[in-house]
Formats: sequence, C-alpha cells, structure tokens
Amino acid sequence: MTPDQYQRVKELFTQALNRPANERAAWLADEAADDADVFREVREMLAEESNPNSAAKQLDAGAASMLDDSPAMPERIGKYRIVGLKGHGGMGIVYEAEQDSPKRRVALKVIRTPMVSPQLLARFKREAEVLGKLQHAGIAHIYEAAISQDESGEQPFLAMELIQGERITAYAKAHNLSTRHRLELVARVCDAVQHAHQRGIIHRDLKPANILVVEPESSLTGSLKSTSRIADAVGQPKVLDFGVARLVEGDASIATLQTEVGQLIGTLAYMSPEQVTGDSSSLDTRCDIYALGVLLFELLSGQLPHDLQNCSIAQAARIIQEEEPTKLSEAGAQLRGDLETIVAKALEKDREHRYQSASEMAADLRRFLADEPIVARPASAVYQFRKFARRNKGLVTGLGVALVVLILGVTGTVIGLLSALQANRELADTNRKLEESNTDLKNVSQFQSDQLTGIDAASMALQLRSDLLSGIPQEERSTFESLVGDVNFVDYARSTLEHNFFDRAVKSVESQFEDQPLLQATLLQDLATTMRELGLLDSAVAPQERSLAIRRQELGDEHYDSLASLGELGNLQLSRGEFEEAESRFRQILEGYGKTLGESARETSSAAVNLALVLQRLGRNEEAEELARTAYNGLSKAYGPNDIDTLHAMATLASIVNFQGRYEEAEKLARETLQRRREVLGDDDSLTAASMLTLATVLGNQGAYEEALKLTREAFEVRSKLLGAEHPKTLATQMEIGTHLTSLAKLEEAEPILRDALEKRRHVLGKTHYDTINSVDSLASLLEERGLYAEAESLFRESLEGRRRTLGNDHPATLRALGNLGFMLSQEGKAEEAEPLYRETLAGLRRVYGNDHPHTLTSIGNLAALLSGLGKHEEALPLYHESLEGRRRLLGDDHPSTLNAIYNMGDMLLRQGKLDQAEGFCKEAYEGYQRVGGDDHIGTLYSLTLMGQLRMAQDNPAEAETFFETAVERRRRVNGDDHPETLGAVLGLADALEAQNDWTDAEKWRRFVIDAATRNHPDDGTRRAGALCALGHNLLRQNRPPEAEASLSDGLSLYKDSDRSESWPRWNAQGLLAEAISADPNRYAEAEPLLLECAEQLASAP
Repeated sequence: MTPDQYQRVKELFTQALNRPANERAAWLADEAADDADVFREVREMLAEESNPNSAAKQLDAGAASMLDDSPAMPERIGKYRIVGLKGHGGMGIVYEAEQDSPKRRVALKVIRTPMVSPQLLARFKREAEVLGKLQHAGIAHIYEAAISQDESGEQPFLAMELIQGERITAYAKAHNLSTRHRLELVARVCDAVQHAHQRGIIHRDLKPANILVVEPESSLTGSLKSTSRIADAVGQPKVLDFGVARLVEGDASIATLQTEVGQLIGTLAYMSPEQVTGDSSSLDTRCDIYALGVLLFELLSGQLPHDLQNCSIAQAARIIQEEEPTKLSEAGAQLRGDLETIVAKALEKDREHRYQSASEMAADLRRFLADEPIVARPASAVYQFRKFARRNKGLVTGLGVALVVLILGVTGTVIGLLSALQANRELADTNRKLEESNTDLKNVSQFQSDQLTGIDAASMALQLRSDLLSGIPQEERSTFESLVGDVNFVDYARSTLEHNFFDRAVKSVESQFEDQPLLQATLLQDLATTMRELGLLDSAVAPQERSLAIRRQELGDEHYDSLASLGELGNLQLSRGEFEEAESRFRQILEGYGKTLGESARETSSAAVNLALVLQRLGRNEEAEELARTAYNGLSKAYGPNDIDTLHAMATLASIVNFQGRYEEAEKLARETLQRRREVLGDDDSLTAASMLTLATVLGNQGAYEEALKLTREAFEVRSKLLGAEHPKTLATQMEIGTHLTSLAKLEEAEPILRDALEKRRHVLGKTHYDTINSVDSLASLLEERGLYAEAESLFRESLEGRRRTLGNDHPATLRALGNLGFMLSQEGKAEEAEPLYRETLAGLRRVYGNDHPHTLTSIGNLAALLSGLGKHEEALPLYHESLEGRRRLLGDDHPSTLNAIYNMGDMLLRQGKLDQAEGFCKEAYEGYQRVGGDDHIGTLYSLTLMGQLRMAQDNPAEAETFFETAVERRRRVNGDDHPETLGAVLGLADALEAQNDWTDAEKWRRFVIDAATRNHPDDGTRRAGALCALGHNLLRQNRPPEAEASLSDGLSLYKDSDRSESWPRWNAQGLLAEAISADPNRYAEAEPLLLECAEQLASAP
C-alpha cells in the first residue's frame, strides 16, 4: 500500500465512522469502488471497530485513533528501508520493507507508541522467541526480532517473511478451486498448525485473514504430505501472525505469560465455545481445531456455520456455546456424508469430541481424497439426543417420563420372551425330577420361538417415532424433526432390542442351560435366527456358532439338527456378504442332506435353492440356474407344483433368469409363480405380493409399463394393509409405482409419489440407508425427464456418493448411479465432464455382467452417443454396432432398449451426413416407438425431432415442418413450454418455416424461444445471444432492418461478454449487423469496418 493509499484509508475510515452502522457498507462500496486494496483495508477496520472486544480496541482506543495519531511513515527502521504500508494489527503496524544484506523484501511488524508497556514488550520478545522455533513451509518465517530508536522512543519490531499471496477464501474463489483442491489446501494448513502445536504453540486466531496462499510455483518445499496429483495443483498456504500465540509447555516462566484478563483474542466467528468465555488459561490446541473446522466449512459452503450478523457479543457467544452449527449439507447435497462428518467433528462444542490434533484432521481429509474410509463417525442417536437435551432443558424435562415409558414399551414387546426363558429354567429343573414335564418344556420352547418370529424392528421404529413425536409440543416439532432427520429409527429399534433383550437372553441361556446342551442349542438357534432376520448380523454370529458346535458335539455332523444349524450359519454368512464362506456351508449341507435324506428330499432341494442364490451373488449365473432348475423340478415332482417350497424355487429361478436378461422366459416363470401363489395363499398374502413385484420388474424390463404399474399398485395395497403405509416394504412398493409412472411419461403424477416416498424413507430409515438412496435416484431421474437439471444433478451426486461409500465401486447400483450422473451431465451440455464417467461405468459393467448383458449394451450405446456428440465418430461407430446387434439378439426389435440403439445409430449417421444410411434407422426408431409406446412416449417425441432434422438435411423442409410441428405440440403438452427439448423442437420448426420463406410464422417461434431463454436463463448470455441473433436474421429477411439491427446489436453484445466472443456465431452475427446497418445508404461508412473485421476473422478461421 502506497502512502497515498494509506492517507485515503484514514480519510474514508474516519468518514465512515460518522455514518450510521447499517449504511457504511453500501457507502464504502461506492466510495472505494476504484481501489480494491483501499476498500478491503477500510472494510476490515470497520469490522474490527464494530467488535467491542477486539484486540485492537483493548490495546488502545481503536484502529482509528492509532491511525490518526500515527506519525508519517518512516523512511527506515533499523537496517530496513520502508517501502510501503501493509496493514495494521492488534500489536501495531506492518510495513513492507527492504533489507540490504541479504537482499530481500520483508514484512516489518512494529509496536508503536503509545501502546508500548513493559508487559507488552515482554510479550513481544516472548512471541519472537516462540516463533523463531517454527520452521515450516506453511508458516511465515521470522528473520529477526530487534528494537530501534526514533523520536518517539523505543520501537520493537519483528522482521518476517513477506508473503505475496491471497487470503485462502479469496484464492479458492478466484481460482474456482474444486472441492478436492479446497480440501488439500485445508490439509496443508493442518500440517502447519500441527507443526506449531508440537512445539507448544497455539495460534488462537486462525481465520482467512491470517492464511495467505501463494501460487504453486512459488511454494517452498517442506514436510507437507501430498495426496496424489491434487497437491501439485493448488498453492501453498502460509499461516501468518502467530503474534497472539503463547507457550503451553516448556519453561514455566514463559508458560505463565498471560493475556489481559477477559480479552477475547481473534475473530469471534472462528472462536471455539471455550474460547468465547474469555478465559485464556483454559485453552489448548483444540481451540485451533475448531477454527480449522470453521475455515473448512466456509471454504466448502461459502458461508459460516453460525450467522452472527447483527448479534451483540453476548448473543454471539451464547450462539457459539449453545446452538448447533448449520449442517454443511444445507449448502449442497454433494457435501453430505464423509465431508459433513469431518466438519461436524471439528466443530464439536465439547472439545473432547473434536479431532484431538490437527494431524488427525489432516489424515481424515486425505483419507477422503484417497477414497478411503475416514476415522470420524457421525454422532450416535443417543449423543444427538443429549445435545438436544442440553439446548432444550425445559422441553426434555417434560418429555422425560414419556421417553422412559416409550423405551420400556419397546423393550416390553419382548418381556414375554424373558418370562419364557424363566419358565424354561423352571421346567428344566422339574424335568430332572419328572420326565413327564418334557412335553411342557418343548411347548414353552415353541412359545419362545413363536414370540421371536413376531418381532419386527421396522414396525417398532414406526411406533417409536410416532410415540416420540406425540410427546413433543406442536411448536417444537419442527426443531425436533430437524434434529432427528439423520436418525435411523429402524436401527435405533434394533439397538434397543439388541441391548435390552438379546444380549441378556443369550447370556441367560448360556448360563442357565449349561447342563442341558441340546435345549441350550435350540434356544440359541432361535435367538440367532431372529437376530439375523432383524439385521443384527454381528451379534448373531456367537450364538449361531455356539448352537452349531453344541449340536455337532452332541449329535454328530450329519444329524438333521446339526445340518439345520449349518444352514442357518450359511444364511447368516450370506447376509453378511461372506459369499465364499456361505457357498462352502451350503455345499456341506447339500452333501449332508443328500447322504442322510436322499437327493429328492425337501431339505436337499431347499439347500440347492439357497446355494443357487449364493452362486448368483458370486456372478456364477449358469451354475446357479442349473441348481435352481434342478431343485424346482425335484420339488415339483415330489411335492406338487403348488407346494410352498416348490413355489420358492420357481420364484428364485425366475429371478436368476431375469438377472441374465432372458426376460421372456423370466416372465413365464414369474406369471406362473404368481398365479399359483394366488391360488394357494390368496391375494392378500405377503409372498403373493412379492410375486406381483417380481413379475412387475420383469415386465418393466420389457417395456410393458402399464401392466407393471397395475401389478405394483395391487402389491402396494396388500402391503399397506398388512404392514402399514410407512413400513419399508410398503415404501419400496410406492417407489416402484413412481418409477413405472415415470417410464410411462406420466411425470406430474409420478413426482409427488416419489417425493413423498423419499421424505418418508428419510424419516423412517435415515438419509444414508440403501433404500433412501434408491429413492434419491428415482426422484433425480424424474426431475431429469422434466428438465429440472440443477436439482437432478445434485440428487444424482448424492446418490453416487452414498453408493460408493456403502456398496463399493463395482456394485451394480453404484455403476447405475455413475451412469445416471454421466447422462445428466451430458444433458446439461457438459459432455467432456461426462465422458470419463461413461467410460468408468462401461468398464465396471463389463467386469460385473459381461459384454452381452442388457445393462452393458445400454452403457455401450450411451458412450457411443456421447462420443458421437463430441465428434469422435470413428470411435463411436463400432460401439453403436456392438450395442445394436446385442440388443436385437437378446431383446428383439421392439424392445425399448433396442429402439434406443436404433435411434442412436440413426442420429450418429445423420450427424456424419450419411443420409441414405440414416434414413432406415431413423424411420425404424420412430415407427417402433410409436407402435410400442404410443404418441406421447419419450422415444416417440425424440424420434419426431430426429425425423425433422433428417428431412431438413435432405432439403425437404415441408415434410420437416410436419414432424417438427407435431413434436412441438406434443412436447408442450407433455413437458411444458420451457423444457429444453420443447425449445429444441421449436427451433427446428422455425428453421423449417424459414427454409420455405415463411418468415412471419417463423418469427413467432423465434420470439417464443427468446422469451423462454430470458425467463429461465437470465444469466446465460450465450443462450440468449443465439436466440436474439436468429430473430435478427429473420427480421432482416423480412426487410425490417431497424428491428433487425436492435436484435442483432443486443445479441452481439451478449456474445462479446461471453466465453464465445471469438466464435463463429459471434462473427456471423456481426456480419448480419453490418448488413442491417448498410440497408441505409447513408451508413455505409459505419457498416464497412464491421464487415471487414468479420470477413478477416472468418477467413482466418480454421
């Protein structure tokens, strides 16, 4: 900052203080609009002024007083020549200076009179001594601490490394850093802070103003860790001003150095709850962790975790100490998950729950960047409730009794089971005396088994949430619902059952029936089976293995009960995803039952069905199908076609065949299973409803959406009646209804159904549950169809992040989410960003499904279409052929996926100008969609536009007009006036009309597009520029040059301000503008330079 700027800062600051506080910001923006450095300096001084507890105010009467009373800028201080003013801080003024030997620029931090006191001088010297220990690439170096003499007396100063960089927040914004680059920046700051902490130094004033970033090529090498190539793409952060630091370890005399009593050092928004109390003696390194959390929150979201604007110091301190910070995910769905967890841990009010060191925080950030699991975990439901209780003491006091009753109520659903165990013990004692009691003992054991079978954690979760909310006053419900939004009530119910019943029951059985091993094994088996069915998979392992071990020891490996326990162990391993281990168990069972009961026994065939399910999970579909088919045939022959196990085998076979893409055969099996279950079990049975959904899935895969929708609605009614409207299985069926409606292009009917199901799943299951993520996916797909791309993209990113974290990269659901996001980006015109996602999706599908699976073929076609759109036709063509040939072979000519491939082939050939070849594919796609899906099917609508484009390329605008006109009419009815595809059809219609010299009708549609662009994309200058210039061309051809000139001038101005300022459309528009101007012979001189520049640019274009 120059002396002139310094003087202007003083003047503006003084003038601003004479204005009302609420007018200062706007006034300053006008007065200092021409000098960003002056504006920034005065704004910071005003912010400091508005903080009555600021360090500057407590050291002296304020920054204004310091400036007004300061002498002129000195020429030298010590051996340093003063070059300019850098700024001012709590301890004085910072100059930019030049040192002669060695030759370098430095920052001089000077304590100026009248602030010098013995206490501050001592503090200054200790600061220099402490900071001299810090040698790190991320910390500004201290070169010298000394005292100079001038007319005002002693002038202590520090000579420090001069950092020419930007504030970390400004740097991130100016360089448009990605989320990953911002995370690496913060990780580097953590490295620097950790270096200081290890030397006993707390910063206590970490904030963006104290962290500057220099460009990568200027960075010093050091001990910073690197996370792949991300680290090479960001600058080096430098932490400044450890001037408020003090020692926390080492020499006792230094450690007792105290800041003024009650002084709040630092900027309030970045201060930890313990720091705002003003008791500096209670602070430790974890106050810096909190500040790092605030910094990370601000860099990721663009805002602070607490809104402290217009708050008094007391109010702000209360908010920081008592109110929970804003959730990071409120700034965007892409910030949910691990990032939100990392930030939340750093911002914990209780420092015991924060990261305990800066290195821990840096390590979690780098784990996230490396796609590794982070150490931090979301807060448990119990911990969240404790925090809620601290903030709402009165409310929670009123709820205390209700909560106790509620928890006892959940536990009470299984109190009868504990009674049954007691009865078992009593009968066991009797049995040792009276053998006739054995029958009663078995009856009580059966009673326990029946009671366990009736436990449903999902129903308990619904009751738990309902009862809990009923105890909350109406005015407090929104607060409470916001608190529990991430709580998975099903998991909470399971946890209650696990700790209040199952843990006690298992211990009781093991201790009380030690002398009756077979009875103990039976009871443990019942408990283990129920725990598995409730999803308590880890807890089920010990009782399951114990039951099997007892039975093998007492009865032998091949006894019926031993094999039954082995089968349950296999089921448990299957549920835990231990597929290889489960395969081994089921093969042992199959062999054991075959040897003891025979190959045709019910148990042998059922074991084969279970083994088939495991093999399907392992991707060995042919072997799985053979086993399932053999088991089905055996069961049908031995027990009849309507036997419950026969039908289970048939349903399994249908699922395996469907999974392989043989939909016609799968449909036959699924229809027969449903019909027989209706006859045997009735329409309202849960297994019948499951068969309805299996058949609906197969039909949906074949494009028979109407029948699929009808079956799904019927299944929904059955499940609603049996389970309730908010049971997870009912909600899954509701989602399927919305999905089928979307496939039928009934988007307005589908959207509220999908939104309702998503909201319910978030309440009942929590935001990170697998089924909730499925709902996110389905709603995103619908919004994409409706052209609501911004919300759809956000949801697709949320889905992909959740699936990667919970399922891994190669899970089919993850690959589907990856493909969905890629397609969404391509729809938004972000084809280059979409391409790597398309390629990753296809590579994963080839690994998981093979080359001939329908999903793989769809992905091949999608990549081909994207590459064609990017002009990579040579690479796209063989992919198109592979996709189309595979679909014709596997699915038939009229399958929607085959029609999609036909459409894509026609589109690509049209783009390449191969019109004769394109003709056949375009017509086949149009006629096929019309035949299969009807007039309003999404494929029919796309094909209408494609046919119009083909006819235009064939110089047949009259027939093109017919296709475009039909497309516009149907698109407006189905998608609305503002949908991108509606506007695309309108542009095609306008082109066709103009090609026939019908400029008047075309003008109407040109203005239609301009109105839509202005209404929906006011900030998209390029989009509006193209529409305005097209209208200008139209008006010019109607011999209306003044109107044409106005439209073309507006469009050209928008082009000049956009990233297409040197593009062909811009120069074409300029040429048209010159033509409009030259319509007036008196303006030839004005038009000539425009036309010459345009001709020169177009001639030199590649």
